[in-house]
Amino acid sequence: MSQPKILMYVKKPCPYCDRAEALFKARGLQFEKIDLTHQIDELLRLKDQYQHATVPMILINDEFIGGYTDLVTGLESGRVKL
Repeated sequence: MSQPKILMYVKKPCPYCDRAEALFKARGLQFEKIDLTHQIDELLRLKDQYQHATVPMILINDEFIGGYTDLVTGLESGRVKL
């Protein structure tokens, strides 16, 4: 199976961002992390685009998954494949 394309928008401090990063690293997965801590306009634009109020905002293979809790729930249900 090929490596999924994982993109994660974060800001600091963010314990859920840290948990998502740890989950990906524990599974040996590569991911791109974009820190929006000092890019508030972009953060607000993405929140509006994805209708998601918190970080992290995680996309896998260009599909918006949601945040950390959405990721874990998706993995447990089989909806999200890594």
